[in-house]
Amino acid sequence: MNPDALKIFDDIGFKLTLGVVGTAAVGSALVLPSAKQVEAASQEMYGCPPNQLLPADRKAAEFCAGFRKFKGFMDNNIYKWTRTLPGHDNPFVNPYRGPRKLTRKPEQQLEQELESASKEQ
Repeated sequence: MNPDALKIFDDIGFKLTLGVVGTAAVGSALVLPSAKQVEAASQEMYGCPPNQLLPADRKAAEFCAGFRKFKGFMDNNIYKWTRTLPGHDNPFVNPYRGPRKLTRKPEQQLEQELESASKEQ
């Protein structure tokens, strides 16, 4: 190869362009549903194939199928390995877990019962 042609790989603009194009390609592969997925979503939502739907309904079925595909990716791939992170039960580290349930100590429950009984009298 020509040494001048290899200089293009050192260009920051070329690297950024490759990064943006690669990210867009991966994102579209994760979200864009196949024709079978769109047909299944339209059958479930409207009871007819997508070629018989109005354009807005067809887009809704495509969005539904894409969301299911993305949600399946998140549940099967991303959520699975977040279980192995240190502190995975912390809602800041793993927002999928939700808030922790704090257990009360018996002394706190007893104090609260005494306070509520004294307020009633």
